[in-house]
Amino acid sequence: MVGQFYYRMVYHCPFCNLCRLGKGLGVDFFHCMKCNCCLGMKLAEHKCREKGLETNCPICCDFLFTSSAAVRALPCGHFMHSACFQVLLFRFLLFLLRIAHSYTWIISSLRSFYGPLQDMI
Repeated sequence: MVGQFYYRMVYHCPFCNLCRLGKGLGVDFFHCMKCNCCLGMKLAEHKCREKGLETNCPICCDFLFTSSAAVRALPCGHFMHSACFQVLLFRFLLFLLRIAHSYTWIISSLRSFYGPLQDMI
């Protein structure tokens, strides 16, 4: 941050015809012609879906193509915001923990109920 202004690296993609956050094409992004979007260099090996980013994020419903938030490519070829994916994963793990907790509570309750009965047999 210099003074009151915060400078961010911005580049213009001639294929998307949009300005995007980053250092530029060939540096930290590349443009996939089939998907018709700029993707991070670590997504070089991705499943191409024609106009894959020209859709809404399935979690927050924000349009992915013009979004400045980081986008994650799923193994199935769909895309969603990285932050939305992390929230979804966290909620799913909490759900699994709740199921496991209730399962152990049920088992311990059954053991305390049937334990004396087994001693009687």
